[in-house]
Amino acid sequence: MRRRLYWRKLEIPITIHAGEGGKAENIREAVFDHGAARIGHGVALERDTELLKQVRDRGTVIEICLTSNLQTCSVPSLAKHPFKKFFDEKVRMTLNTDDPAISNLTLTDEFELAAREYKLMPWQIHELLVNAANAVFAEPSVCARLAKALVQKPLSDSNSVPLSVGIRGGNVSKKR
Repeated sequence: MRRRLYWRKLEIPITIHAGEGGKAENIREAVFDHGAARIGHGVALERDTELLKQVRDRGTVIEICLTSNLQTCSVPSLAKHPFKKFFDEKVRMTLNTDDPAISNLTLTDEFELAAREYKLMPWQIHELLVNAANAVFAEPSVCARLAKALVQKPLSDSNSVPLSVGIRGGNVSKKR
């Protein structure tokens, strides 16, 4: 208890991995008892509608790790992953690699997977990027500069066409 009070007193933001396996209650504890600003994985959140609303309304960020969640069998398939539900429910999310050395992937790979699997529109990819900028553990001015830079440079001039897997190197191609 003493340590928790110490980091809270210093206003040090934390991420806690919770809800990758197990119960949604672990997410509740991480957010409301320990003050986590970000939750790593959080897939169990889909099983508790009330908690999902509370986490969303608090602005807690869920760090989605699609490939890792498949590898750890936290979800049986991408079709069953709560990513799309969280997006539709306006939960603040970011895409992450979890452990790129173990998963053998890059963040670009994870964005390509999400774009392909969930037929993401450019504005949705952009929203994930802005969420990530705003969720950085840095001075608010740094977050604001990052987010502003992203807002000033949209991914595509068309926000109504799903992205293909051509995201690498800033080359965003559209499905025709």
